[in-house]
Amino acid sequence: MAVTNIFTNNIRTRVVRSDPSNAGRSTCSFVPGDSAYSAGDVLGFCEFPNAAQIAGGSGRITEVVALDSGNLVGSDAFNVFLFSATPATTFTENAAFAPTFLDFTTLLSMVQCTDSDDITVHNAIQIWQKQFVQPVPYVCASDSTSIFAVVELVGAHTFGATDIVQISLGLELD
Repeated sequence: MAVTNIFTNNIRTRVVRSDPSNAGRSTCSFVPGDSAYSAGDVLGFCEFPNAAQIAGGSGRITEVVALDSGNLVGSDAFNVFLFSATPATTFTENAAFAPTFLDFTTLLSMVQCTDSDDITVHNAIQIWQKQFVQPVPYVCASDSTSIFAVVELVGAHTFGATDIVQISLGLELD
């Protein structure tokens, strides 16, 4: 991170800029298989490693991108919950999303992926992108360099045997 001190009329302003060499992308994928999910079910739990340069490190989430080969985004919305530490609840795929108050103490952001925001590419792949106007700051747990995500389905959906859902984060590391 670059820090520049600017003096104007004897007033010091500190400008903090993220080092572009510390920008990156972290990705996880879910392969649900030939399964039917109910509204409110967990699609998957994912760890995004190396979201910080050191344990307890920090950064900012600049964007969330979802790719889907099973037309999920086009038919049923889903939510991506981002956490700064491993949630206290064990989230199980294809089971009800039932977070506790303790889980929400480490919540960074909840991102909604809806059919009004997606783009279809080649009639097969759905792409949804959320770029944050104000990047979401985070501090990893003191013993970790990771941030975590739980993906919850808003509507019922049946996946095909080869469907893949991929969640990717744009990150700026401090």
